[in-house]
Amino acid sequence: MKRTIRKLLIVAQPDLFAVAQIRQSETVDLARLRMDAGIKQGAKTAAKANPDWTDGALEKVRLYALTHEYLMAENVRDDSAHDGRAWGSIFLKAARKGYIEKAGYAPAVSF
Repeated sequence: MKRTIRKLLIVAQPDLFAVAQIRQSETVDLARLRMDAGIKQGAKTAAKANPDWTDGALEKVRLYALTHEYLMAENVRDDSAHDGRAWGSIFLKAARKGYIEKAGYAPAVSF
C-alpha cells in the first residue's frame, strides 16, 4: 500500500519546467491580446479624427512598397495619425493585401 502511495506522489509532483513554459506562453498570449487591443484602439481613434486617414495611409504604404525593395515602418510612418498605434493596423492590412511581407530586421534610424 505504501508503495502505491509513493508512486502516486512521485507522479503527481509538478514539472517545474512545464509550469515555466505555460507561464511564458500565457505571457506571450497576454502581450498579443494587449497589442491587438492597442492597434484596434489606435485605428478607431485615427478614424474618428479623420475618416480618410486609413485609406491614405494604406495607399502610402502600397506606393512605397512598389518603388522600394525594402520597407521599414519609419520610412512611411508620420505624425498624421492622431494615435501612433494606428499604424499597426495599417501594416497588418498591407500585409493581408500582399503589399508587404516580413523580410527580417534592421536597426531603426528614428530612435
